[in-house]
Amino acid sequence: MATTKNKTSAGKKLADEHQKLLSRYYDNWSLDSIIQPSNPPKPKPRRLITAALPVEEDDERWSDDHLEGMLDSRMGWDLEDTPFKDVMVRRLGEQAGVIVVTDKDIIVIKDDLSLFPSDTVVTQLRLLGSK
Repeated sequence: MATTKNKTSAGKKLADEHQKLLSRYYDNWSLDSIIQPSNPPKPKPRRLITAALPVEEDDERWSDDHLEGMLDSRMGWDLEDTPFKDVMVRRLGEQAGVIVVTDKDIIVIKDDLSLFPSDTVVTQLRLLGSK
C-alpha cells in the first residue's frame, strides 16, 4: 500500500513541476485557456468582390480564338471533335457568346466575359451535347 501512495505523490509532484515550468512561459496557463481562449483573435475583415472586373479592349486574352481555346480546354474537346456541327465563340462587349449549330437549330449562349467559360455555360453545353 505504501508504494501506491509513493507513486501517487510522485505523480502529483511531477505534475506540479510541469505546471511550474509551463507557467514560466505562459501566464495563467491552463488546459482550458488553450481549448477555449478567453480572448480569441478577431478575424480580419475581407473585401468581397461583388461585380466582375472590367475587361480591357485590346487584351489578346479576349480574342475570339483564345476564347474558343479556353472553351475547348474546359470541355475537354479537340478542336474538330465536338458533339455539334459547329461551335463558335465571339466576344460581344463585356460578354462572350457561344454559338452552337446542331442538326436542327442554332443556339446562342451568353456568358460574362471575365468568368468565361463559367460552370453554367459548361453545364448547358454538356446537356445540349448529350441529346
